[in-house]
Amino acid sequence: MKLIKTDADYRAALKEIESLMMAGPDKTPTEGEKLDDMVTLIEAYEAKHFPLLKEEEVKQQRRDEKNELYGPRKAYHLENNDDF
Repeated sequence: MKLIKTDADYRAALKEIESLMMAGPDKTPTEGEKLDDMVTLIEAYEAKHFPLLKEEEVKQQRRDEKNELYGPRKAYHLENNDDF
């Protein structure tokens, strides 16, 4: 088992996890351990390359999208539930 460094490694690891998960309840303890290890490696790769946005970043992103769609004035009223 190797570290996941590239997108190709990541995709290969996802396929390997899928095959390990399809083994069902009759998988060997070694396969179960390998599955756990692969999940840990994938989680580390995803945390680095696909970080989750913080709550305030998500809110700001939504405000920006509303401004882009409706213009700042209408977006403000939509955000604050004011009559326009």
